[in-house]
Parts: sequence; structure tokens; C-alpha cells
Amino acid sequence: MTSLLIFFVLPLATIIFAIVLEKIICNPVLVSLLVFAIYLIIAFLVSSTGTLAILIILAIIYAIIAFITAWITRLIKRIKCCFNTLNNRNNSNCCNHRNCYNENNSLTLTSGNTQISNGYPIEYINTILGNNSKNCIR
Repeated sequence: MTSLLIFFVLPLATIIFAIVLEKIICNPVLVSLLVFAIYLIIAFLVSSTGTLAILIILAIIYAIIAFITAWITRLIKRIKCCFNTLNNRNNSNCCNHRNCYNENNSLTLTSGNTQISNGYPIEYINTILGNNSKNCIR
């Protein structure tokens, strides 16, 4: 019964919890850190002296699972947004709203009439991806 809990129930609960947190927090690193903190607290509360190391290793593994799940969730949301924007199905410009579609490390600058995103002019990126995809780059 314990192995079923460790290898099936807790990873499944971690995946579901990571998806929900990614939709709320919109940052895979914070999701994995929060999951790690929760499992670490549980490890210290539940463990005896001999099982603490195993529970800490499981907390690290569950945090990695949460990060991968949150990253995949973010990627799916971003692809869905860009697909909708490219096909003109969504006129609300969802990539520019606060829906976690902007990368934290991307930078968009305006210099005169030219916008620059991550070092490339927006016109160059639009040429590569098409005219309607500029909202997914920012």
C-alpha cells in the first residue's frame, strides 16, 4: 500500500497540483519550489530518523515532476495562444494580456519606429513567422 502511494498517488497529485498552480502563478520555477517546500515540510513532519533521507530525495523528484509538468502546461498554453492568433480566431490579443504568455527574460524595446525583441527587430521576426504572429513574440 505504501509503494502505491509513493509511486502512483503522490506523483499524480503532484502533476494535478502543478497544473493548477501554473495556471495561477504562471511561473514553472515557483511552482516547483512551492511543491518542493510542501513535500519537504511533510518529510520532516512524517519521517523518523532512518527515512528522512529517502523522503527528501522523493521531495526532490516530485519537485522535478512539478517543474516538467508546469513547463509543459505553459508551453501548451503558449502554442494554443499563438495558434489562435495566427489563425485570427482570437481577436482579443491574448498574448499581450496578463495570461502568462510573456517570457520573463524577453525584452521589447522601442527605438524610434522600430521595435526590438530579444535583439531582433519585430519586422524581422514577423517576416519569419508571418504578419499576425507578432503578439506571440513579445
